Amino acid sequence: MEPITLIVAALGAGLTVAVTQASKDLYENLKSLLGTRFGKKPEHAAALASFEKDPEHGAAKLAAAVGESGAQHDPEVLAAANTLLAEADPGGDVARKYSLLIQGSVQGLVQGDHNTVTMTFGDTEPKTEPKT
Repeated sequence: MEPITLIVAALGAGLTVAVTQASKDLYENLKSLLGTRFGKKPEHAAALASFEKDPEHGAAKLAAAVGESGAQHDPEVLAAANTLLAEADPGGDVARKYSLLIQGSVQGLVQGDHNTVTMTFGDTEPKTEPKT
């Protein structure tokens, strides 16, 4: 799993599954490590707080904050995320929620929850037969 996705998935698992005390401790540890990485950027801390209130809508901002902070390159953060994900989601349900294997050409892929999508491919005007 890509490192930023791993970190966000681990935090999501810590929020959404039946959490044990061990999971809570691991979650708080990961949050603390991220807080250190986020430094004095209030927008990064705000992204984490927003994610905690609404993981579905806050994930993109949190992923951006993780990427900007460089946390995805910190071995201690990655180890904490792996440990939390293994504890909070041993079956891998959260981690594979959006796992997808695509082989061949794809036109118009939509992935996620609660999507509303309109796609138009090819000609938009209906073809008519020429009159003879």
